[in-house]
Order: sequence, then C-alpha cells, then structure tokens
Amino acid sequence: MKNLTFALLSLLSPFWLIAQANDCFTLYMGTADAQPGDTICLEVKADGMQELLSMQLSVQWDPAALQFYQLSDMQLPGLSDTHFNTTPAAVDNGFLAMAWFDFSLAGVSMPDGSALFSLCFEVLDGAGPQQAVSFSGSPTPIEFVMAPAQVITAYSLINGGAYTAAGTPPAITAACALAGDCQSGQSIDITVGGGQPPYTYTWFKGGQAVSTDEDLSGSLGGLYELLVADAAGQTVSGSFSMVPDGLPYLLGAVIQDATCPLAANGSISLQVSGDGPDVVYEWGHGATGPYVSNLA
Repeated sequence: MKNLTFALLSLLSPFWLIAQANDCFTLYMGTADAQPGDTICLEVKADGMQELLSMQLSVQWDPAALQFYQLSDMQLPGLSDTHFNTTPAAVDNGFLAMAWFDFSLAGVSMPDGSALFSLCFEVLDGAGPQQAVSFSGSPTPIEFVMAPAQVITAYSLINGGAYTAAGTPPAITAACALAGDCQSGQSIDITVGGGQPPYTYTWFKGGQAVSTDEDLSGSLGGLYELLVADAAGQTVSGSFSMVPDGLPYLLGAVIQDATCPLAANGSISLQVSGDGPDVVYEWGHGATGPYVSNLA
C-alpha cells in the first residue's frame, strides 16, 4: 500500500499547491583529451552538496583501453585511499568501488563545482576515439545520504572519460533531477555545450528509448539513462535517479471555504497521480478518500 498524507489547514481558501524547492545533487566525471601513452587524471566534481553524510558508488571503464594508475587530489573531508577498492582484482578488470562516511555526523557542504577526488589512468594503445569512465551501481550500489539520515532519491551522475579523436566533444555542463514531493511531479533538466551542435537526445528507461526531448518532466519515477550526440557523432552520457517508480504525488488540491463560520459545507478535493486501489488516504478526522466535505 502507498500512503498519502495531507494536512488540513486551519484557514481554508481555494488554492493550488506549489512544489517546494529542492537542491540538485549531481556528480560529474571529468574528461580529458589524450593519446595512447598519456596519463590523465579525471576530476569528480559535485553540485548541490549540502550536509552530505555518506556516499557510495562504483566507477567502470574498459581495461583494454585505460589502465588505472592512482587516486589523487582528495578534497572531500575525511576521504582517503582506504575508502576505495583499488585491488588488482578490481581495477585490472575495469572497475573501482568507494564508500565514505562523515564521522562528525554533521554532514559536509561544499560549493557547486567543488572537486571531491580524481582518478588517474594511462591511455593504452587499444583506446578508441572515446573511452568512457562511467558511474555505476555495480558492484557497489549507488547511495547518497544527507544528515541526519535522509536518503537522496533524486540525483544526476554525468559520465566522462578520455577523448583521443580530433575536435571538442559535447559536455553536459549542468544537470538537475528534482524528485518533487507530495505536491508536485518530477523533472530532469540538463544543459549541453561544446562539440558540434545541433545535439540529439535519447532518454532510456529499462533499456527502452522513452524520449528524444532535451529535458523530462511529469510523473517520471525510476532510473533513466541519457545519451547526447553532436553533429560529428561524438557523445556524452549520464544517469538519473528519481523518486521510486509508482510513488503517488499530489498534482493539486482545490479547497473550498465554508460559506460562514457556523456552516459545515467546506470541502477539499485532491488530484493525485497514480490514483488506484493501492493508494490509501488518511485524513485526520477519519476520511479515506481523495474528496472530503462537510468541513467547517
């Protein structure tokens, strides 16, 4: 069952509920122009980092094209080599996992664009024009938690890597995944630059293409992948997590005042996404539907 709670206001008046503001938590993997034999370091930067208590994730790449060299430039407070799995069994097979926790329990806040750490690689002879270094949920699942203990359900992960081809590749320079709340729907907004416009956008969910728009909005839910291609065929990608699929949210509410202080003819009518038998309404006076009347 999915529960939706709506607080009755003491002063009733007709209005539409408006979404509250959310921070846009995003990680960006750096990119670098390179040729075989070069050593490159890719910065991992963050936007929307407010009171981050813990984070864990994995990073993947093609070990036939990139050889892991070292970690560097640890800027996230308390982060060290010990928070990463850099054993040969991991990095020689093209993946790395990390987990970090703020033992102060206060959470860490950093300005947008702050570097957290860097991953360094040697570019091998087998490298193609584009060699992606991508965030992944395997083998370590992705999780971000804000202090005191709030799991971040909406976030963006922008992939990077090494580019050996001529020209400038496209880049996702800004991304914002908003989960909304019980009062509004979700949205994903991105900004793309570089490369050779125009760009084409392909959004995937569950392996199926679902949109060719630049941005998404509405009742989203779930995990999305985005592939952006420029006119030269070079690409950049990202993954986006929204509030879990199927969770109801409030599209709006119409509240009608009682006609006078002694009348009990006020009402509230809710509009809810995904309304169905699995959605349960719990009003403070015992009503159990999307519409309540006889309110004073």
